[in-house]
Amino acid sequence: MFKHHIIFQILYIIVGPLCPASLKLPTVAEANARGINIQEQRFQNGSKAFRLQVAFSDTVVVRTQVDVTVTVYTLHVTFGLMILPEYTPFSHTASVDLMYPSSLRARLDVLLWEPVNKWTLNDFSLACNFPMTMTECFSNGTMSALAVKVESVPQLVPRQLTLRDPSCRPKFSNDRFAYFSFEANRCGTTRMFYDGVVMYQNEIALGKGLQGHQGIKKGVPASPPDPEYRVTMSCFYTLNDTQTIAFFTKPRENEPLPETGIGELQVVLRLAQDGSYSNFYLKEDYPVVQYLRSPLFFEVALLQSTDPQIELVLENCWATLKEDRNSTPRWDLIVDGCVNLADRYETVFHPVIPNGFPYPSHVKHFEIKMFTFVQNDDLFPDQIFVHCDAVLCDAGSDGICERRCPSPMPLKHGKKVRRETTNIQAVFSGMSSGKIVLSIS
Repeated sequence: MFKHHIIFQILYIIVGPLCPASLKLPTVAEANARGINIQEQRFQNGSKAFRLQVAFSDTVVVRTQVDVTVTVYTLHVTFGLMILPEYTPFSHTASVDLMYPSSLRARLDVLLWEPVNKWTLNDFSLACNFPMTMTECFSNGTMSALAVKVESVPQLVPRQLTLRDPSCRPKFSNDRFAYFSFEANRCGTTRMFYDGVVMYQNEIALGKGLQGHQGIKKGVPASPPDPEYRVTMSCFYTLNDTQTIAFFTKPRENEPLPETGIGELQVVLRLAQDGSYSNFYLKEDYPVVQYLRSPLFFEVALLQSTDPQIELVLENCWATLKEDRNSTPRWDLIVDGCVNLADRYETVFHPVIPNGFPYPSHVKHFEIKMFTFVQNDDLFPDQIFVHCDAVLCDAGSDGICERRCPSPMPLKHGKKVRRETTNIQAVFSGMSSGKIVLSIS
């Protein structure tokens, strides 16, 4: 039985091509002096670990292009070890493979053996995968990339990084990283074609004038330039790709019903100053004074709607002596959308000029003659109020929008003519004018 305790002590680490046994290997300090950062870390149980940092761009790193989507960076490492207590030195070689850009993978192969009898005590390897999503390619033709500050460029300011097009700057940055998001056909992105694949490629670097040392002052010795910072990103898309999608159709048992919507519309009744309907009396202008039988020009209009299919129809308009629209006495001016044929001075509808209104179907104009109420030869107070009810309908369908009025034959006793109406969408009531006073001077 092998009774010696085998303790490993690292005497040296060398990186680069595997060296022949006759070559004198450098110590850790000598490796650090060469520019390779090797740091020792001791643990409470007496063991120790070494952290080795080598730049991807270093000459000792071997770069192999596996295919158009994968680049492998390989670092060859030689460990100088010693077996205690005999102080028997030996070396061990290993390699670290780095997969770019989706992840970093490191593996260390270890063989423990007794050199005198050449017994193999153990043979194993340690491997770790480190996900590294630095570049993302999206199906809508956009790319995103993350540039991280590294210790080899300590003076790097991430917000100063740009793409090939210097105007394409980070969407977000802080003191540790910069995030870019851009369209694949912008920001200086190049395009290359392979067998059935197109590759879009761009790179992140310092803007012009910022690469290397900055802020050189006159008379001050120039310090060595900072190491170059450059990150290349690539996205690959299939040129010709056919996707098969299966779907099944099932006939509907019933047609879907339209959903009921809720909204607000406003209809107003206004008194125009003349037949041009260009100026209207305002609230502060009332009461309006008019002579007997002088024309009164009214407009009923739908506001805040841009639907050309809506048509406004006047249902009923009437005049009252008092402000209350339900008060008496009352005189009908428009009945079921038609003029009151019992009125000696019947109401006149005026056409709406399209040039003056973007939606003529939303407006109605009518004219009446100024009058006052008389009963049994008694003259009531010389004032009137005009009220209207209106209906909104769909101009593209039959119904109330297509109504026809009877021939203008006087009807006895002022009898109203009513007809059935359909397709009513909304009824507006409560539209009233201000007080209109008869002038007797």
